[in-house]
Amino acid sequence: MDSQKTTPKRDFDLEQYVTDVVNGDVGLPMTFWCFGLLGSIVWMVTLISLSAAFPSSITAESSIWIVGLFMVYLGGVFLGIWRAADKYTGTPVWQVLAKFSVVVSAIPIGISYVSMLMQQL
Repeated sequence: MDSQKTTPKRDFDLEQYVTDVVNGDVGLPMTFWCFGLLGSIVWMVTLISLSAAFPSSITAESSIWIVGLFMVYLGGVFLGIWRAADKYTGTPVWQVLAKFSVVVSAIPIGISYVSMLMQQL
């Protein structure tokens, strides 16, 4: 009989992981680089590819919804970056730079989205 203990396999819980990201519990580097930078690049490439592949299918209304989903994603990521920066125990300059990047990114993105909404009215 083998006396070694085995760790039970846990299923991946997407809802809990998203909660952890938004709460800043996955760490500042992971939240900033993977979800902030890389995630945004994936979203943008996907949006550009869809609009190029189906130009006649993209209406003003569908654009608002698609970009709105991206805004929800960014809102969660920005909140996660901010909270992860609050919890970061490394060099304080990274906390400041992470929060600065959130502010510098969120303001023009928010203005662009509101402007897009206003043009549709």
